[in-house]
Amino acid sequence: MLIFTPTYNRSNTLPRLYNSLLNQSLPESVHWLLVDDGSTDDTECIVKAWQAENRLKITYVKQANGGKYRAFNTALDIDIDEVWIFTVDSDDWLPKNALSKLSQIIATIEDAKGVIAIKSDPVGKTLSKPFTEGLALVTLHELENKGIHGEWSLIFHLPTLRKYRFPDCGDQKFCTEAVLYDQFASDGHKMKISNEILTACEYQTEGLSSNPRELMGCNPIGYTYYYGTRIDRATSFKRRVQMAIQYLTFDCMAQHKGFHYQGKHSTLLKILTPLRRTRIRFYRTISRD
Repeated sequence: MLIFTPTYNRSNTLPRLYNSLLNQSLPESVHWLLVDDGSTDDTECIVKAWQAENRLKITYVKQANGGKYRAFNTALDIDIDEVWIFTVDSDDWLPKNALSKLSQIIATIEDAKGVIAIKSDPVGKTLSKPFTEGLALVTLHELENKGIHGEWSLIFHLPTLRKYRFPDCGDQKFCTEAVLYDQFASDGHKMKISNEILTACEYQTEGLSSNPRELMGCNPIGYTYYYGTRIDRATSFKRRVQMAIQYLTFDCMAQHKGFHYQGKHSTLLKILTPLRRTRIRFYRTISRD
């Protein structure tokens, strides 16, 4: 099992994750891949000390700071002979027996290409509602279309996920992970549903999720891909209009350097173009605060 952790200046939280990996029932089955996105703290020294301990198989790669999505692309490019990849952020950790439970789930998934399980906060409160009975194998898009949302543990079949990549967003350092997951789901890859808690997380005040609107306003290129590729996939006219307005907004903010929509709803985009002005003012005001 490949545990992938993108990290940046998280030497204070990484030891918790490291210890949680050591406390799994079969730590020798774990391969921990850390892609350090240009940390300036003592992350490198700490990880190299762990490698010297040799209690866990660790691959450490340090790159120039370019954002989490670039660290993810780096992970997919590294030639590691594992079947499954489980992304565990640097401020997350694994509850006891999480990987044993995951192995049992994987043993039952047959032709599925991933697992969707539950996340909890530090005291065990789940970050999404339990999956209802009757759900077994679904795509991420099917879950969304059913109105099921939440913070989930996501495990992917690595050879399949390697077919996809995040786009190059130039000098911008954020692109939502959904851009990669949408590619995976659009090709119809089913995932196994589980109500097991496989990840615990503690959001940091300086983390990416601390101010999502500012993040969007400062990184419009990635969002042109997210919204632009969702216009044709929308399951209702209302949803298509929402995706189109957001795409037009971020496309203008990105100075047309991101995704270029060439789908079947170009006329709708022309009609909706005037509505982007309000959204642009909204994001620009937030990004200046």
